[in-house]
Amino acid sequence: SIYTTGLAVIINTAKLGVAGHNTESPHHITYHHVQAWRERKQSRICAHVKLSDRDGRPIHVFNTHLSLPTPFHRDFWRSKTRMGCGVNQVEEARALIEFVKGHAKGDPFVVCGDFNSPPDSPVCELLQSAGWLSPERRSKAGDRFSTAGFMRLRMHLDHIFASDAVKWSDLEGTASFGDKSSPFCGLSDHVPLIGRFRI
Repeated sequence: SIYTTGLAVIINTAKLGVAGHNTESPHHITYHHVQAWRERKQSRICAHVKLSDRDGRPIHVFNTHLSLPTPFHRDFWRSKTRMGCGVNQVEEARALIEFVKGHAKGDPFVVCGDFNSPPDSPVCELLQSAGWLSPERRSKAGDRFSTAGFMRLRMHLDHIFASDAVKWSDLEGTASFGDKSSPFCGLSDHVPLIGRFRI
């Protein structure tokens, strides 16, 4: 491919055991609307690591990055809202749901990353219809909270989802894009979502 995407999951192995991961072969979720351009499109993957705590309880962490909506589909030009509405994005979200289901197998899990989709988009609605819960929806002001920016544009594109076995304590340290009080301000065109939870 001309372009590929890498993802990182950093683990404190003094506190958590690594029971498995897909570093050697990350799962491809890219949806190719135009097959002729298959090798020229940005590839999208999902990183997965299975962890265990000191009591041997498992939890899965998935990190992903969905595509931007494809402009090569007629629906792209029919709607004013495009982020999270792309046919390719919805198909990648479906592939992500199947991958998580096949690997978590009922264990607790967290899915995070850049979904290129706002909270009320078809992509996020599809993920929540699969039973994935979002702690940020209960703690932040919806679209008014931004995780990414470009010039004056502000967007809420990054998300955390989890199974119902994951109980969130807080998202302390998470700040909206452009918040000058955050130590992450100005380091990237995205800001981190920081959370604490119990299984």
